[in-house]
Amino acid sequence: QYNDITAVRAAILGNQFGHHNGGSWASLVHLHSDKYALATYSTDGPYGVRITTFTISPDGQTITELDFMQHDVNNSGYNSLVKVDSDTVALAYRSLSSGTIKTFDIDSDGDITPADSLKHTTGSAGFFNSLVQVDSDTYALAYDKSNTIRISTFTIDSDGDITAVRADSEENSVNHASGGKDGGFNSLVQVDSDTYALAYTGLWDDGFIT
Repeated sequence: QYNDITAVRAAILGNQFGHHNGGSWASLVHLHSDKYALATYSTDGPYGVRITTFTISPDGQTITELDFMQHDVNNSGYNSLVKVDSDTVALAYRSLSSGTIKTFDIDSDGDITPADSLKHTTGSAGFFNSLVQVDSDTYALAYDKSNTIRISTFTIDSDGDITAVRADSEENSVNHASGGKDGGFNSLVQVDSDTYALAYTGLWDDGFIT
């Protein structure tokens, strides 16, 4: 027995909401009430990453764009967006040759303002990000660096200020597995207050959960 799924606004109905060109590496979070934030790769203007805010009506029929900010033009991607609090989001992504975390303030009108930025790793790194909140100000990030799977941790306060705790930039990130040439594709989830599970692609494209 399966529950029916009904398309409201979708490509199959011809009424999907297209807000810019591109759209790869999309990561969507609910802020509060009817407001949402979306991180995507964009091909509008210089290629890069943008943050867009929307309202979505309770019935799903009405989608309204509020604001957008193209915050990086370095052909970036691999977005993982999380909510910090009701007016702050954190984004892990790859920017050119570095893994980066940025925070943004989003006010009640959906207007976006950059808060802080931290490059936590460089080189062939920062791919396949999966960022999760650990507690009120601690975050864990899984990502790929030179075909190894890394875990790093950071603190992010209520103002959006970012501090590396265990990270490549601190020379103490955790390298827990080797991937193949296409290793990564991380998905990190919280199990309980101090346990996390990570699904990823490892050596020879085998699938693992750690």
